[in-house]
Amino acid sequence: MCRIDSAPVKPRSGEVPLFPSYLFTRFRVRTHYQKVKYTPGVRYVVSAGDDPLSISQDVIDQIKGRLVNGRILVKRRPLSLGERIRIADGPLAGVEAVFQHYLSGTKRVALLLETVYSKGIRIVMPAALISRLRNQWRVLDDAQDFRHL
Repeated sequence: MCRIDSAPVKPRSGEVPLFPSYLFTRFRVRTHYQKVKYTPGVRYVVSAGDDPLSISQDVIDQIKGRLVNGRILVKRRPLSLGERIRIADGPLAGVEAVFQHYLSGTKRVALLLETVYSKGIRIVMPAALISRLRNQWRVLDDAQDFRHL
């Protein structure tokens, strides 16, 4: 499996690709690894340490069985006001924030970053750069009131 640079696929509203920028390929590691690794657009071959990872044919067949027009799409549940998220990519990767609202449909989001000096700094970024937190708490009207989702 390779991670590649590619032009963004324009999903229908509310849908995102399951494996964006990934290419599943079969090749002989001993003879073709260098060719695959240095193919234009390939960022890296997904590996565990120095060893490229392999995926069983059963898993590949299950993935192929879910293809619709060459893509696997998963419907994304819209974020709610006060929902905690994690920034998954970009210069703020790993930072947690609070969702405020969507901008430009669902392509961009407004978030609040909590800092030592401030209750919240508002930032705007592409929605594709954020991910949901599991087992999270949602902030309600007052910063002291929480309820488990």
